[in-house]
Amino acid sequence: MAATELPRIVADTIEYLRDEQYASEYGLFRQSANAKEMRRLKDAYDARRNVVLAEEGVDVHVVAGLLKIFFRELSEPAFPRNLVEHFRRIGAALALPPPPPHAPAKTWVAVHGVPCGKRRYADDDDATSSSANTSPATRK
Repeated sequence: MAATELPRIVADTIEYLRDEQYASEYGLFRQSANAKEMRRLKDAYDARRNVVLAEEGVDVHVVAGLLKIFFRELSEPAFPRNLVEHFRRIGAALALPPPPPHAPAKTWVAVHGVPCGKRRYADDDDATSSSANTSPATRK
């Protein structure tokens, strides 16, 4: 493999995830995926078998989980810790939301153009309407 060539599993998963149909996928990179299916695909990649994710009919969360497993199992971080602060400064300069504090920089794949889906929080649904009624601006 050339120095600039991505591992096949990384190239395949990113290509799959860049499809615009997944741009608004709820919980991408956060929602749990089928562990057996991820193991099956990981084993296939490890054995250098021909894997075509689009033809396998794989759930998008399994593909995202597969990419996370790859980064998690690296012997050294993909992004050295001394660069994490530089990434945060760049994000601030570009007015990008920072990754959540509990998310390692290596999973902040949006830096590489992979859509990470819409952010949703526990209070986004029912609490949104009630928070409008209790906000400081409307309370008098």
